[in-house]
Amino acid sequence: MTVNDDDFGCFGSDSEESEVSSQESVNPPTGSSSSDDEQRRRLLEDAHMRQMATDAAAAAHRNRRPVISPDFEVFDTSTAANSNNDCNRGMGLRSLRKYSCGDEILREHAVMRVPNQQAAVSLEEAKAMHSVAVHQSFDRLSAETKQFVLELANSYPSTTTTQAVEQPGQQEIVGVYQTNSFRLGEEESNNCGGLFLTICRINHSCRPNANHSWRADLQAKTVYATQDIDVGEEICITYGTSGECLDTAGRRAYLSERFSFECGCHMCTESDPQGNNDGDRRMNELNSRQQEIPLLLATAAAASSDTDEAGGGETAERVLESVERCLLLLREQGFGTTAGGEYVKPILHYGYQACLLLRRDSRGRLLEESERRARSYLNQELLATKNGEGIESPNVLKLQDLINSIPVTVR
Repeated sequence: MTVNDDDFGCFGSDSEESEVSSQESVNPPTGSSSSDDEQRRRLLEDAHMRQMATDAAAAAHRNRRPVISPDFEVFDTSTAANSNNDCNRGMGLRSLRKYSCGDEILREHAVMRVPNQQAAVSLEEAKAMHSVAVHQSFDRLSAETKQFVLELANSYPSTTTTQAVEQPGQQEIVGVYQTNSFRLGEEESNNCGGLFLTICRINHSCRPNANHSWRADLQAKTVYATQDIDVGEEICITYGTSGECLDTAGRRAYLSERFSFECGCHMCTESDPQGNNDGDRRMNELNSRQQEIPLLLATAAAASSDTDEAGGGETAERVLESVERCLLLLREQGFGTTAGGEYVKPILHYGYQACLLLRRDSRGRLLEESERRARSYLNQELLATKNGEGIESPNVLKLQDLINSIPVTVR
């Protein structure tokens, strides 16, 4: 039997392999020699093993449950004081042990996966197709897993489906999915969203103590501590604003529109009695410099390509000054520069890129100081990535290869 992706939404690679194997078994090599018989037997055995693995994966997917661990617990924020927010935000995740920066908290597979883009001719058609896709993914789940999904928060209670439903509450499943799902990847082959029964319980903070990331190599989302977390402290991630360093008003506007709540985290409520907010000043400056740095890098690259090495080097130095200023602002704002968050890593990579555009010697080679500085920025980015994604993350391996590619000048 050939298993297609449509049979279950979440295990594309397994189902594709199963399909290939099944086709091979239907059309084995012709001939009657013993070697052909042996090859046919191996193909059939391989197809059978792949099919068993695919069926097991499908069964596990349909029957997923929230992650249970002695290291953390889901709790009701309305019944307990927490250190990251001053308002009731429903259920949250609380640490039952001490975590150090860089410790893995949990990893989880998606219970639902739905394409983010639909081939539609209008927005209305795209929304209708998305609703159908969400329901198809939901309908594949077991009754118990469906109940776990329906217990999640819904910020879009008026969302309805375009198709008839039988189960109570199913008409709101699109709203539940929209409220709790995460983007899994930007690449075309993996441009979809996923819903995770445990990770979706983690509340938002604009100054989080944990980082979440999609690990395509694991086909799972991971959560790592990006600060030291004490026993009893709430674990918080950021719901993200496309990496923009927004002030309080900007962050609250985004979160209100996307998730229907007004953020009350410490970062959003740290103004003094007169309404002064140094955090907003820092975030606005960070945002301004983040927009300026790519333009300066492009100017430096153009100058270097025109053999105006002096001009390119001078502009690159301006970039490095701005990078160092951003790193200082991030430390002052409480993010740190090794925490693995989405703010610090792009800044550090800008530093590396600027170092490659500094002045070179008469043979066109980077000066030794430029090599050292480039490697330093990459090493800091590597540490931040390890802390936020794990030491075996593909991004860690890519950065390590990049560091190794920088020549070591021997004088």
